[in-house]
Amino acid sequence: MPNRKVLIIEDNVDIADIYSKFLDLFYTDIDVDHVMGGMDALDKALSADYDLIICDIQIPQISGIEFFERLKKESPKSACKVLFITAGVERHKNSFLEKNKCPYIAKPFTKDVFIEKVNAILNVPA
Repeated sequence: MPNRKVLIIEDNVDIADIYSKFLDLFYTDIDVDHVMGGMDALDKALSADYDLIICDIQIPQISGIEFFERLKKESPKSACKVLFITAGVERHKNSFLEKNKCPYIAKPFTKDVFIEKVNAILNVPA
């Protein structure tokens, strides 16, 4: 069985590295790609079949919200695989995140919360 593919969209390389390390701790069958900006993310997401897309809302080029809206329009199947991670969750919670029923994690968070949300999208039993 081929490895699952994960795309991390995060403009802070250190934070992206932490997400990648969390994934490496719990999964042996994951390949991770990392991009820093929304347009680069859209190009990547539309050119490969990712099993999970981890996306910060505040990213360069286009926001995570705009990335999601465009992805949803061009590849609805891929949009279902997006997990948002954001420090500004209260600002987005009552509108965008809830309206689109998007899974999200509010910063700061624990490794266990991260893995729980990832497992849900990857359909891995707890």
